[in-house]
Amino acid sequence: MIEEAGLARGNEKVTLGEEMRLSRGISLHELLVVLGLLTIIAAVSMPYLLGAIQNSDFNSAVRQVASDARLARSLAVSKGGYYRLQTSNNSYRVEHCNPCTPPVSVSWPASSAQMGASADVISNWQDLSSLYGGVAIQSVSTVDGAIFNSTGASVGPGNYPVTPRSVSITLQKPDGTTKLIQADPAGNVKMP
Repeated sequence: MIEEAGLARGNEKVTLGEEMRLSRGISLHELLVVLGLLTIIAAVSMPYLLGAIQNSDFNSAVRQVASDARLARSLAVSKGGYYRLQTSNNSYRVEHCNPCTPPVSVSWPASSAQMGASADVISNWQDLSSLYGGVAIQSVSTVDGAIFNSTGASVGPGNYPVTPRSVSITLQKPDGTTKLIQADPAGNVKMP
């Protein structure tokens, strides 16, 4: 039995406290092995992490565009009149048509008009590519965006008062993956 938790080393006796004191610390070799393992783990997990970040940006962009389309519909119902989610290149904004008595007079804000300078510009242009890491508007099924009337229906030019229509907006992330946002004729905005 080791006396009082002492250890024997050769001809000398070393107590447990002295043994722990003598073996305290790590060698340079052990440190390098641990750092090497951490580097390998980081290198293997980096693509998954970057993919998760891109997916998060893409999903955020889709939710934001759908939310702003719902805002246009909500404003059309609550304030009356015609509101739209207008797209241009990789950007979009929410606008109000004023005066808007189709088919006689339809006046949307100029694309250069800014929020604050024009009461009919509800939001400034939102550039998806710069806001969400390269997300792009791949296509819009109509030239004039998603237009909503005072009943909340999705309608088109020349038939604002009577004929509802569907609108599809397709967003694309840099790897080519796409997601669709749809406004059905009743004006319901969905992300199928």
